[in-house]
Amino acid sequence: MEASIVENDGKKMVIHFNGMDMTVPELLASKLSGMEGIEFAAARQPHPERPDIELIVIAEKKNVKTIFSNALNELVESMDELKGKLKK
Repeated sequence: MEASIVENDGKKMVIHFNGMDMTVPELLASKLSGMEGIEFAAARQPHPERPDIELIVIAEKKNVKTIFSNALNELVESMDELKGKLKK
């Protein structure tokens, strides 16, 4: 899996994912959509024959990267918690 930020002006960020399906980008979009300060978050595949997935995130203020980082951290914590419960 590869990911790269192709646009980031502080308020809008576009990340391209390559070598994966829609699962992770959609999970991120879903998490971000429910977070305070986010106007829009969605994952899309620009064309069915292209392998890349695009995650578009727009914040109300110029802090989109911070909110994105917080969302990633919260998802990692949730997955670690789930992993711990499954080991019991």
